[in-house]
Amino acid sequence: MDDNSINKTIIIAHPPYIPNDFVIELAKQNENIIPIVNLPYNSKTAEADFIQYLKLGPKGLMVHTAAYGGETESDHYSKLLRIANKHKLPEII
Repeated sequence: MDDNSINKTIIIAHPPYIPNDFVIELAKQNENIIPIVNLPYNSKTAEADFIQYLKLGPKGLMVHTAAYGGETESDHYSKLLRIANKHKLPEII
């Protein structure tokens, strides 16, 4: 980032390839990284996982229906979006 004069960058998790824990840990190592979590549609524990991730400091939530399936109006995504709204986190859809 320094070599290319990049002040801040957003890194979005894409489990299983780029895990949420990985982007959160990167952000802890570099204050110029903004971590965004992503909880796949097929996750049975997405809501509980998101609540646990909130304690680690993500700065937003990604809803990626094209990658994971499901509709944005689904119960899965609605629950996650309500949690993000409650915590005033931006959502990327």
